[in-house]
Amino acid sequence: MKMKVLFPGDSETLNVLGNQVFSKLVAADTGGVHEIIETSSPPRSGVPPHVHSHEDETAYVLEGDFEFRVGEQRIRASGGTFLCLPRGAPHGFTNMGTTVGRVLFTISPAHLCPMFEELSRLPAGPPDLAQVQAICQRYGIRFL
Repeated sequence: MKMKVLFPGDSETLNVLGNQVFSKLVAADTGGVHEIIETSSPPRSGVPPHVHSHEDETAYVLEGDFEFRVGEQRIRASGGTFLCLPRGAPHGFTNMGTTVGRVLFTISPAHLCPMFEELSRLPAGPPDLAQVQAICQRYGIRFL
């Protein structure tokens, strides 16, 4: 791993299905060990339930009022809440608040930043779900 410093505004901003994604650490920074991304989600948006086949995730809510679905559990998560989301565990999240919410994710091993880049290149407007699923499946993500 090499030293890296990012100041506010230094991260590239990707628009991924209505959420902003900021890559903090990518595979090249960590020798493939992990990635760290920050998401910024408008009210009532998030990521639908899905399963990772290759990586574990952790989520740390920076600000906002989220509902995480992990398996059959629904977990209300506000700023300071930490979740460990092991590979194979169905999960998703929604910003339940009235303001933009932010979550810091660690993805291990590093694998998904290229997927976020591909998703950000989709045309603006309602996404073509078949196209989204095809991109995500190439990275081992299956939506439920």
